[in-house]
Amino acid sequence: GNMTLVAYLGDVPILGVPGAAISMPTTIFDVLLPQIYAGDRLTHEDLIRLGDGGLCRLCKPCHFPNCTFGRY
Repeated sequence: GNMTLVAYLGDVPILGVPGAAISMPTTIFDVLLPQIYAGDRLTHEDLIRLGDGGLCRLCKPCHFPNCTFGRY
């Protein structure tokens, strides 16, 4: 998501996803949320690594997370 927002208020993560996330079956939110739930603190470098090969191919049926979408 080129309009994704990741910020922290102290230790509290704040995520913002673009409105198009409503119409897509799998988004960057699906990649980031499990890491947030696991207690990982996302870094600038983590988000940069998601830029390589991170496009959803809109496969029918969807195989996420067993696909190239959101790979580090």
